Amino acid sequence: MLRKEQPRAYHAVAPFDLEPREWIIAREMAVANGSSSLTLITDDGGGRFDAKVLCSRCEAVELSIDRFIVSKTDGNTVLETSRYEPRKPARTVIQRSGTSLEAFATFEELDGSQRSCHFCSLLYGAIARYSGSTGRVTAKTTCSLRWEVHGRIVSDTRFTNSTRRIRLSWKETTGHVQEAFLLFVAPRDVSPPESNTAAKSNHEHHFLGRELHDHTEKQDLIKSWLDTCVTEHGQECRYTHGTEAEFRSLVDESYFGVIDVVDMQLKSLPLGSDGKPEPFVTLSYVWGQENPDDEPYVTDRVNIMTRIGRGGLEGTFNKLPRTLQDAIKLVARLGYRYLWIDSLCIVQDSHTSWQLNSQAMHLVYGNSLFTICAADGLNSSTGLRAAEGFLRDDSIQGANDGESGPLSKDLGNGVRLMVTRSLEATVDDSVWNRRAWTFQERVLSRRCLIFAEGCVYFQCRTTSCSQDVHTDGSNKGLSLDRANSPLRTLREFQQRPFWFYLTYVRMYTGRELTKPRDVLAAFRGISWLLERYIQAPSLFGMPASHFDMALLWSPLAKIYPRQSGRCHPEDRSDRSEDSIGFPTWSWTGWMGGRIEYNTAMLEGCLLNVHEWVTRHTWIQWHIRDEKGYLRPLWDLIKQDAEERRVERGLWQVTRTKAEKEESGRWQGYPLSTAHRTVTAKTTRRWRSPVRTYRSPSPYLSSLATGTGDSNASEKPYPQDSPLITQSEGDWNADTEQRGRSPPRRRSAVRFDDNPQIIDANLIEPSDSASNVDTGTGDSSVLETRMRVSNEAYARTRSANVSFNSRVTRAEKADGVDNLSVLRSRYSVMQVRATNSAFAGQVVVRYPGDEGSDEASDNDDDSGYHDSYGRCISKTCVPDTERDGKTPFKAILPDNPFSVIRQLWDPSNPATKASKEYMPILQFKTWRTELHVVTRGSGSVSEGLSQCDILDKAGDWCGSIVLDADWIHEREGHIFQFIAVSDAKAFTVEECPVWTYYVPKERDESEWDLYFVLLLQRNLERGLWERVGVGKVFKVAFGERSWDEIKLG
Repeated sequence: MLRKEQPRAYHAVAPFDLEPREWIIAREMAVANGSSSLTLITDDGGGRFDAKVLCSRCEAVELSIDRFIVSKTDGNTVLETSRYEPRKPARTVIQRSGTSLEAFATFEELDGSQRSCHFCSLLYGAIARYSGSTGRVTAKTTCSLRWEVHGRIVSDTRFTNSTRRIRLSWKETTGHVQEAFLLFVAPRDVSPPESNTAAKSNHEHHFLGRELHDHTEKQDLIKSWLDTCVTEHGQECRYTHGTEAEFRSLVDESYFGVIDVVDMQLKSLPLGSDGKPEPFVTLSYVWGQENPDDEPYVTDRVNIMTRIGRGGLEGTFNKLPRTLQDAIKLVARLGYRYLWIDSLCIVQDSHTSWQLNSQAMHLVYGNSLFTICAADGLNSSTGLRAAEGFLRDDSIQGANDGESGPLSKDLGNGVRLMVTRSLEATVDDSVWNRRAWTFQERVLSRRCLIFAEGCVYFQCRTTSCSQDVHTDGSNKGLSLDRANSPLRTLREFQQRPFWFYLTYVRMYTGRELTKPRDVLAAFRGISWLLERYIQAPSLFGMPASHFDMALLWSPLAKIYPRQSGRCHPEDRSDRSEDSIGFPTWSWTGWMGGRIEYNTAMLEGCLLNVHEWVTRHTWIQWHIRDEKGYLRPLWDLIKQDAEERRVERGLWQVTRTKAEKEESGRWQGYPLSTAHRTVTAKTTRRWRSPVRTYRSPSPYLSSLATGTGDSNASEKPYPQDSPLITQSEGDWNADTEQRGRSPPRRRSAVRFDDNPQIIDANLIEPSDSASNVDTGTGDSSVLETRMRVSNEAYARTRSANVSFNSRVTRAEKADGVDNLSVLRSRYSVMQVRATNSAFAGQVVVRYPGDEGSDEASDNDDDSGYHDSYGRCISKTCVPDTERDGKTPFKAILPDNPFSVIRQLWDPSNPATKASKEYMPILQFKTWRTELHVVTRGSGSVSEGLSQCDILDKAGDWCGSIVLDADWIHEREGHIFQFIAVSDAKAFTVEECPVWTYYVPKERDESEWDLYFVLLLQRNLERGLWERVGVGKVFKVAFGERSWDEIKLG
């Protein structure tokens, strides 16, 4: 029965003895009766207590059921569409979320009241568990509380909030903000947690806290998570990395094997009755044991012959670290048979076995059924704590309960709360997450079963689940935070892969490596994944398709040059690094701290990366290959695209227009977007449906000023452009005689031998000179927009444009130019890219015309189109460098007699670049000398200083962050700076005082800056080395020289 009480706090019988449906009905009745405080008692009144369990401070938090459960009756008014005037609600509205209790209590105050107040006890226990044991809090550490929405019920068209939670936060002495959540614990359900059907039907429990009372419940819960994902989550979670043929090839290799947990031996992965490899599980864990003197357990050349025999692992099983033992037992208990563990399945003292397996991590983890992530403890001796109850003997069960058991308390009025943490917060604090190798193991996996802090979590590409929270196993309404999770859907990868590159660099750098030289090997699987979706190769971890942007990384703490040295004496894969070291221009060349792409520093550039690399970069990058040949970066992109041309198995999803637009702005150089030189086969006759589109002529006019124009890169096609409609019908060479223009068409094209469809948005100058005039009087500035298949538009302007306009000799004698003929005769042109010019150069022809592909000499006065497909302003490079063919002269000590610039010729296999490169960039750009001084309050973070850049007159002209010790010894010195690309603006932190160095207001100054690299000379190697990246006003480069740079 129900009894309405006066607003006092009683510790009542919690509703756990009621059926879930009865509990919800009771709660709804209480709310309907206007009660904000509810005490539930049994029919005979038994079990009721009058002991006060909350202090006065915690009573003010109003910890009632209706604060945690969003009731249907919480909406106290009915929508009246016929009424417009404000009116009073049926009852007073109470704000349930969005309120914060800042500085709620200090750690000392919680300690003093935890014995008498259950809520204070919960808060104290959470802070002590997650920070107190490490000494990161003091008696004066304060905590704050915030009410927020948690769970949601999702329908086909909308979602409805269903639960709320309290976010507990406190700031540690290190400055890091820790967080935990207080959830309302659901009443005990008679249905077992492994019943997925019951879980889906019990909507009242979703997103409420869950307490497991039986160790077997946890095993059943884990199995239900896996089964739900495998059977119900669709293609997102089924898709594996690499093709089926690639994985089958790996399975057939003699160096790849797995553990048979039934026969306890190492063996090749068997094939099923359908001819496909049997499902297998992978393990990700922290190497090392609690006792360093323990006998080594890894597989080597001595014991491998024993371990491949039936029962070969039984004799050494008890000598294995506890984590490995638990993983083997767990796989067997869940009903699977095969497990891959690197320390046992790779012959550790065989360089061949190690090298071949490490190169296949994307296939191993990307094809396993799921990965067990052992994030408990400091090393492999800890085991899987959350699984101890059903994996180990009763004698050692609960050994860790005191430090990892649930934190929960009854608070009276039917409220029981428990403390939980998000998966990412839990993982972030683990030693496992600080190891470099574990990063790609998690990212490449389709499903992860994560053991951390005595709890178990499940995460796949669409869903996150915790043992502490009731869910139905789907992603609908899930509130667990996935924003910081590295495991993402393939749809997200396809939409913006470069964004993931920026994110993964921050998440990967600063992690620990036993062998610092393994930085690329431990990132190889991530590089494979990113290359697959960016569709371009990587150079020392940086995508070639966005190379100008990839150079602009910044350290978050003091970093050191990465040490070189061989992993294995016979390792020849990166031999050039042994003598020259890792590149200073890549983040892989540094260690000791985390590195990121600072979004504030890159302000304006990340809004549309494709636009930025197209309009605001100019350097022709070259890299030395293993023979010392100078290879153009765009050549490597073309070669890689050719190799990927026949690739199959890349999972694609149907994307909306908005998703395509989002994808387009993350694309790289136009060359990398178009991938290959395109040949469009034209016909003299075609049919086309009615199409309406906007004339791009006003937009073209805005681009005529070139790269340096601050407005050009920001302007989209104007929405008020005149609409032009092409009617359906035939067109041929006689059409103009009938006054008809050729319609837009879809042309069959091919990437060499790969048939594709090109959707050409054809330029349509009108008869009006104002709509065609580009500001230069030159026809070559006409812009084309080309799209291949589902790829985003690649925007290009070509200096290699010819109008085969049939100008008669009489017209030429009268001074009639091509553009005039174009205006008078045709309104639509067909666009064709040819193999006779560099990729990215576009030849514009009239439909049906035949003739030469020779380039016109009439180039845009304000700029030109380079081999990357970029629009380059003439002010960016000297006139002598426009064709990019000026020879390089700077030699290397290892290649002292000449500089050989090798270009790739598809018809000549000998010109194909290898996959091995020296860490040396060679290029040409502007160089100048400027002063650097430390700013008065210039400390950015530990070991870094914010510095000011001054010109030779002493005027402030830029900003840079440098190693504090390095600049302290060189305060005020003159340094060498090179311009690498355009920057949009300074942030307030970079430029706190606007000095009018340029005659503009701060908010008017856009694209007046360079991104610059501060260089220092390595005389021994004859190379420049990167010290830091910053921004400088372009006018500070008044005294400049166009120099050839070797950056190592």
